[in-house]
Amino acid sequence: MVWFHTHVHTPLPGARLALVHEVRQSLGLSGIGQPHFSNFLDIAPKAPVQTILAYDAALRSILPDMPFSLSLHLEHLDRAWTPPGPKIDNPYIHWINTQQIPSGAAVIVLPKGNDCNYSNAAIWPLYTQPIMHADNTLLYYEALLRSDVLRTPAVGTFDTGEFVQNLEASDRIEDLDNTLLKRVCAALKKDSSLSLGLNTSRKSLLSLKWQSLLRDQAPPALRHRLLIEITESMRLTPDQDQNLRESIKTLVKEGFRFVLDDLGKGTTTLRALVDLPLAYVKLDQDLTKRLVTLLQNPHTAPSTKALLQDLSDLGHQHGWTLIAEGIEQRTHMALLAGQNVQAFQGFAVERPQPSPY
Repeated sequence: MVWFHTHVHTPLPGARLALVHEVRQSLGLSGIGQPHFSNFLDIAPKAPVQTILAYDAALRSILPDMPFSLSLHLEHLDRAWTPPGPKIDNPYIHWINTQQIPSGAAVIVLPKGNDCNYSNAAIWPLYTQPIMHADNTLLYYEALLRSDVLRTPAVGTFDTGEFVQNLEASDRIEDLDNTLLKRVCAALKKDSSLSLGLNTSRKSLLSLKWQSLLRDQAPPALRHRLLIEITESMRLTPDQDQNLRESIKTLVKEGFRFVLDDLGKGTTTLRALVDLPLAYVKLDQDLTKRLVTLLQNPHTAPSTKALLQDLSDLGHQHGWTLIAEGIEQRTHMALLAGQNVQAFQGFAVERPQPSPY
């Protein structure tokens, strides 16, 4: 039995979507998951492997001219079963079906259990990237997991963001969040001069189990050096949103600090900037690039400067520092620093480096 997640990379016309519904119904999948009309993303909790392979074949027939990918997340699979396609020689990706439609979609099986052990530093090395103040002083390092398991000769490098979304969609994101938390806290305990940012999904933050692990791994003496970066990919119900805010406020009172990641992308609202007790707010890298372009245009520069001034004023009022992500040129850093952006992250500052921890 496997989890599966289907993503069509272009908008799906209504007639095609109706055919997909018919196929799902014929395979007994009609009551599982929730198709979305914009670009057909559906998730099913569990289904037999052969059923999913039949679903994959049907989608390739229905959508021959449309790019899509079908990701399978292994739950309980008979190891005697040999999947079609080449066996990939790495410990994380079990199988890639290289029968691809023209756009290059692939079917991926991601094993569960010991095969996806994020604590294995040889497979999932820890990297760090600095966040620097405009005056060139260090604020903190962001902790990142990088791995060659997302890179294969057959299909190149898988997008890390899509990989994380697949984990989140299949309720597997806490595996990653839990292990990264443990590894970051271990590094903080080894080096008392170190401050690290920990990228965490909202799903984990809503978990009482994860909050308990956080308190256990990060004793009060090191909490001010742990920056919890909130990701935005998960949309929340009003009740979940309220619970998340209350959890963050409680954790801040206990000494933890929070960073709002990817402003300008996802689901951030103005309320989050004024209501949450944040230490830092990060501009999404695409927004950073857009702001640089607008500042360089004499027609759009005045309104862009006003926007950045408003953000800076908001930060001063509510106690957070504005960080621009995705800085690739020093000239862009200087341009934004002149408009009250206080800190920077990106290749122009420093590329991610392997951590000694």
